[in-house]
Amino acid sequence: MRLAARGLGRGPDLRLTGPVDGLPRPLTSEILAVVQECLSNVARHARARHTLVKVDVPAGEVVVAVSDDGIGPSGGRLRGKARGHGLSNIRDRTQALGGQADLTENRPRGCRVVWVLPLGPG
Repeated sequence: MRLAARGLGRGPDLRLTGPVDGLPRPLTSEILAVVQECLSNVARHARARHTLVKVDVPAGEVVVAVSDDGIGPSGGRLRGKARGHGLSNIRDRTQALGGQADLTENRPRGCRVVWVLPLGPG
């Protein structure tokens, strides 16, 4: 998060709920890569003052949400064509893991990326 703070001007807020410590290491690596890409996009494009990273592990899935109060998204859902390599990478990771990712407006201002992945048995 210190590296993200440099690009953002201040560190993002982080909220973890559910059994986050029990996530498999390969999935944790994927989550970190997606969060890093999202924070990089916020730092480069959003002109945001605040950024929030939430990781929630309800039964059977993991939900990662990165939201900011910047200038808002420039292109819609991640399931469609993404304009930049970073969003394409997130979309590709999502498809490979059988999940869903959406890029939407964060009301009243900004952008929000939500990444939902099913957790396998055990």
